[in-house]
Amino acid sequence: MRSEGIKKTLNVFLLIFFITFVYVFKNNNIMRNIRNWTITEEAWLIENYKKFSVKKICKQLNRSYDSIRARANLLDISRPYAWRRSEILFVRDNLDYMTYAEMSKIIGRTVGSITQQVRRLKLKDNGLRINF
Repeated sequence: MRSEGIKKTLNVFLLIFFITFVYVFKNNNIMRNIRNWTITEEAWLIENYKKFSVKKICKQLNRSYDSIRARANLLDISRPYAWRRSEILFVRDNLDYMTYAEMSKIIGRTVGSITQQVRRLKLKDNGLRINF
């Protein structure tokens, strides 16, 4: 007897939840901003995801930050966050001879990333800094 009452209560709760969800979904137009990705946008993302920040990509493609990250994840594109030993040695060895911008073009890291790495490694700065 008692389990029948619980089942009825649960069924009523689920029905009310479903009706409320459908009502809110339709009336708030939750789906109004969703656009399908074009092949051109996906190709551009694959080509440039590792080159530019996600914020710059958002502006270029006119999409949200979450949308960019989700599509990159779906396309199995990753950003190279961890520094390789060869990159660290390159920065250390060329710090006195090259600007951060020149190094960034060669190793494919942003100027900001190189700046952070120099600080993290406590390397002596050459004073050249950023020259575009």
